[in-house]
Amino acid sequence: LSQDYAFAWSQGVGELLTLVIPNSYGGASGDAYWGPKSFTSGPHYMGALTLLFFVIGLLKSRHRHKWIFFGSGFATMLFSLGENFTALNGTMFNYFPLFDKFRAPEMWLMVTVFCYGVVAVMGFEWIMDQIIKKKKSKEWKKSILIAGGVGLIFIFLGFQMLSFDKPGERQLVAQQIAQQNEVPVDDPRVAQTVDRYVNSELIPERRDMARSDSLRFGIFIAMGIGIFFLISTAKIPASIGMGIICLLLTVDMIQVDNRYLSDRSLVDGDVTREQVIENQLTGLDRFIADNNSHEDGWNYRGLPLAGSPFNDAIPAYAYPSVGGYSGAKLGYYKDLIDEAFFSGPAGINTGVMDMLNVKYVTVRGAVNIPGLETVHQTQEGVVLENQTVLPKAWFVDSVEVLENQPEVLQQVAQDFDAQATAFITQELSTPIQPDAESSVRVTN
Repeated sequence: LSQDYAFAWSQGVGELLTLVIPNSYGGASGDAYWGPKSFTSGPHYMGALTLLFFVIGLLKSRHRHKWIFFGSGFATMLFSLGENFTALNGTMFNYFPLFDKFRAPEMWLMVTVFCYGVVAVMGFEWIMDQIIKKKKSKEWKKSILIAGGVGLIFIFLGFQMLSFDKPGERQLVAQQIAQQNEVPVDDPRVAQTVDRYVNSELIPERRDMARSDSLRFGIFIAMGIGIFFLISTAKIPASIGMGIICLLLTVDMIQVDNRYLSDRSLVDGDVTREQVIENQLTGLDRFIADNNSHEDGWNYRGLPLAGSPFNDAIPAYAYPSVGGYSGAKLGYYKDLIDEAFFSGPAGINTGVMDMLNVKYVTVRGAVNIPGLETVHQTQEGVVLENQTVLPKAWFVDSVEVLENQPEVLQQVAQDFDAQATAFITQELSTPIQPDAESSVRVTN
């Protein structure tokens, strides 16, 4: 992958605070989220009491595997920063095998949370051993107060040290306001409107979310510390105290998890995956599915521009699509999409569509593109038929040898007649000549 693409969805340095205060950066995507990523489905949450036990485990546990788990968790946390820590991640990307095959660095935090959770278990084990065996009370009390002090630092950060300003947000809002009102983006009234909107609507909402979760974090920390003091003074049995701690951990995690995966996410057990997909197909998709068969038995491809063609895989259930989605990308094909697919005066390369066997294109509204004719129209959008679509395989008139792949893409992005010329980057071992008697047939 290219480095910019691989490092998309890098975790912000300050955004690591969401490991313990999940709404400190606004939670999931929407106006409330103000982190550096373009959008997110929510933070990676470690838990309030998990932090408490993690600090104790780091300070006091003598378990022989502690540093293995801490080191792995710390390394993956640095990997999650991606483009925000290029001194490490740029070096890893350029020289470490397979590191450049993955993207979305924030996903490293799943390993961080797991590893730090193991260290937290070691800390919980140590403090319970100290209390139950009535060892030196000063030792465990000192450790738990230090851990509580670390928690206070995080509370202070959540209350006082966050700006709640999303990078580039003001400029984007200014462009939208200027466009809506047909005024220059540098008009002083635009800047005033942006400041009023961001300062009076967005920032207060974000501040309230961060402070609410910071307070919630503090309450869980205080309850955890209180339970240990109750156990140490024999106010409650150790077994009951441990049970309460486990209950608090469970409540903490489930409350946060329910923000992103709740009962509303449940699906009836009788519903199949096929039914879910079919319910999302549009009438445009169904029209193409019913009309894209070739007389020899194979199907043409489609391009679903009415939706998000390279992020939505649903249309590909109905017909062969040149779009769709996968987190893993075919390198040459992605280069074609980025460099040549949407080129030319019409905004789309009909030569590429011919080459890729695209007979039908869906769009939201009527458009005028040479070579494409409207064959179906509803309130959902329009289906266009490509009048120059090529079959699955064909003979070209000539072959042109170019220097490298970028040159090929440059040629394809220009006036490209796929039926006439093929571009290659290596000389053919045997010269070829057009042969009117040759034929090609799709058998499978």
